[in-house]
Amino acid sequence: MTAAFRERDPARVAAEVAHLRDRYGATGVSFRDPLFNLDPDRVRAIANALMPLGMRFSGEMRADRLDEGLLVLLWRAGLRSLEIGVESVDRGLLGAHKRKPPELAQIERVVKVAQRLGVRVICNYLLGLPEDDERTMRETVDWAKRLDSFAVQFTVATPYPGTTLEAKAAPLPPEALTGFRPSVPHPTMSGDAIAALREEAYVSYHFRPRYMWRFARHAAAALWD
Repeated sequence: MTAAFRERDPARVAAEVAHLRDRYGATGVSFRDPLFNLDPDRVRAIANALMPLGMRFSGEMRADRLDEGLLVLLWRAGLRSLEIGVESVDRGLLGAHKRKPPELAQIERVVKVAQRLGVRVICNYLLGLPEDDERTMRETVDWAKRLDSFAVQFTVATPYPGTTLEAKAAPLPPEALTGFRPSVPHPTMSGDAIAALREEAYVSYHFRPRYMWRFARHAAAALWD
């Protein structure tokens, strides 16, 4: 049975954020809700309610539910970090797992606008689905470098409850579902090979001159902030 989606009232969300600020001295909050911007009208209401509080916040959002106007409003309300899912550059591969990913062009637009506003974007990528192979995984990593978001997360396909991979895996204890190493046999690659490719993706992403220069600028700015 699928649970119903329950929305929190925007005024109550803002009241709780204000409580964290006033009671505990918080200067920022993180909304760990992958459906945070499922309803753009509700997100606008939350942004307008947060705006007077002077709080910075981060959030997980779908790129296909964002446009420039909404991003500007969220930035004015305090958005400073945005996490979006890209997963694989092969969108057909994702469709085989009942995923409805945003178009790559839309993701590019969102990242471009967010970067212009000063919002740091973290993009999440998925490696090692059964239909994935070394070529498609490397294409995903190469595309991530071209997109050049502020930060990335490369995760190995994992049979989390409710996913299409769950039915393909033997029962596993929760501690085995790390996202670091494959926990489901892959048809063409060993678990060690996929884990090594993931590590290579992180190293090759972060040791680019373009990225290292940007990181140094951000670190210097933080020291003087």
